[in-house]
Amino acid sequence: MTRNLAARAARALVPVAALVALAVTGCSSSQWGAAAVVGDRRITVNQVQQATTDIQQVLGPDAQLTQSQVLYWLVLAPYVLDAAARHGIGVSVDDARREMQAVKDPSAAGLLAVRSAMAMGKLQGDLEAPEAQKAYEEVRAEVDATKIRVNPRFGVFDPKQFIITPQQPDWLAPTPTASATPAPEPTGQPTQP
Repeated sequence: MTRNLAARAARALVPVAALVALAVTGCSSSQWGAAAVVGDRRITVNQVQQATTDIQQVLGPDAQLTQSQVLYWLVLAPYVLDAAARHGIGVSVDDARREMQAVKDPSAAGLLAVRSAMAMGKLQGDLEAPEAQKAYEEVRAEVDATKIRVNPRFGVFDPKQFIITPQQPDWLAPTPTASATPAPEPTGQPTQP
């Protein structure tokens, strides 16, 4: 009977330990499996992977596309799509589907990322300089007012530069080297103690 009680107590402690670990790490349930949390919007790792796969099919195998680039488009999507629509150069889902004809059944995330990239291109290329600057400032104001947290796996969102920069984990940092003195050349002779 004591063994049964101990087993029940151990099972009861597992959820408590999980909650304590969650509290210590500071992760909320909205961050589990998230590539980014943008305000109250969650972008999952799976969505980033699906979108990357879809876009890679369009661009071809030689394209240098990273998941961080795709995540960037997904993070900024609502802001740039709204700005493009306000300035009369909106991008529809059908526009994105036409761009993604090479993909048999594109994911919703893939379509959103392509729409976002297209809207960014239109905001930069289709508007006169003063209007483009105004659109940029509108997007920046909206982004600045939103809390954006990016999973370190994808990098860090830099609101000043408006990019996701790669982050090198501490454990990958190069270690300092000793002196730059070259090792002696081997002579083929055994070393005398």
